[in-house]
Amino acid sequence: MKQNFNFQNTKSGTELIERQKTTSFVDQTFGRVDEKELLVGKLLSESNPKGQSPLVIPIVGMGGIGKTTLSQLAYNDEKVKANFTNRIWVCVSDPFDELNIAKAIIGALDGNVNPISNDLEAFFQCVCKSIEGKKFLLVLDDVWNQDYRKWENLKLPLQNGAVGSKIIVTTRKEEVARMMGSAPDNTINLKVLSDENCWSLFAEIAFTNRNQDECQNLEPIGKEIVKKCKGLPLVAKTLGGLMRCKKTKKEWQDVLSSKIWELDIVEQQVFQPLLLSYYDLTPMIKRCLLYCVTFPKDHVIKKEVLIELWISQGFLSSVGNKEKTIIDIGESYFDNLVMRSFFQNLKKDEFGDIEKCQMHDIVHDFLGYLTENECLIVELKGGEERIQLPEDNRLGH
Repeated sequence: MKQNFNFQNTKSGTELIERQKTTSFVDQTFGRVDEKELLVGKLLSESNPKGQSPLVIPIVGMGGIGKTTLSQLAYNDEKVKANFTNRIWVCVSDPFDELNIAKAIIGALDGNVNPISNDLEAFFQCVCKSIEGKKFLLVLDDVWNQDYRKWENLKLPLQNGAVGSKIIVTTRKEEVARMMGSAPDNTINLKVLSDENCWSLFAEIAFTNRNQDECQNLEPIGKEIVKKCKGLPLVAKTLGGLMRCKKTKKEWQDVLSSKIWELDIVEQQVFQPLLLSYYDLTPMIKRCLLYCVTFPKDHVIKKEVLIELWISQGFLSSVGNKEKTIIDIGESYFDNLVMRSFFQNLKKDEFGDIEKCQMHDIVHDFLGYLTENECLIVELKGGEERIQLPEDNRLGH
């Protein structure tokens, strides 16, 4: 797996994955009409709550769900172009480097970076001067940073822009949206695509340069393959690109019959963003997440039961923490996974606390891929019962 994902060892021993850079140019897209309209409406609105300027609009969702694409659609909208003096696109990723972001902003506004040294103060002064009195739209794509101090450093010079300036932030972590001070009603929590839009996106790519007879012959299998996408546009694009190269009906049938993690292209393109989210977790939360593969797909997971199972497996410990009980720690781990979009379809009680949730099928497949050689699940025919047989209990270590 290390070779497949181009991992590199750092001094700390952490495995890093090369992050794909993004631009403002948009490729194939289907659906997201309502989401785009909502986002464009927020961008064109002149009312900033509490006088906040620039107004931060976060787009939150799991890897591969289309946060960047939605930003691109709004960024290139003609009404949005006409509404802002300047538009700036910055691919942030991790780590959150204020200096590099400042350089990108200056480069987009002035066409070059004038400060001679790499002094942060000089660059921030330049940013402040470059945007003075200008109504700008800034997109910060793929933000992971939760350190308020870094955001505060960058936010202060950006406040020199004109009233009505906006910042779109795409992130997988709700903590990022909260840290940036965004109001809940300004946050867009992105959901999966409809089956119809997922099919349209897949077919646009997979059926390129095929005659009508070929398309009709392969369409029934294609629609079954699209069910593997479970509404994720990244998966639809990835599988569409794979099937574009498959000519015969048998080749299409072979893909349909395979497990998704057995497809090399899925391992490389779909699981990579999920791996980024996975490696962002602490070791303790990682093993709690991996344990969730023992639930069947689409299973409604009760939070209380899940935490009890984590405790029974010895995954939680309150040793050295006098302020929190073991249940408190389990709830904090659960909340952490929710805020990173590993769980979905949240059901809340009358007090607004989460009682139940589910896992997206692709996340379940991803966990199955990670634990393939570590945990065996036996499903009994004709019943709901499942037996977990860890080969050497590696999930617990």
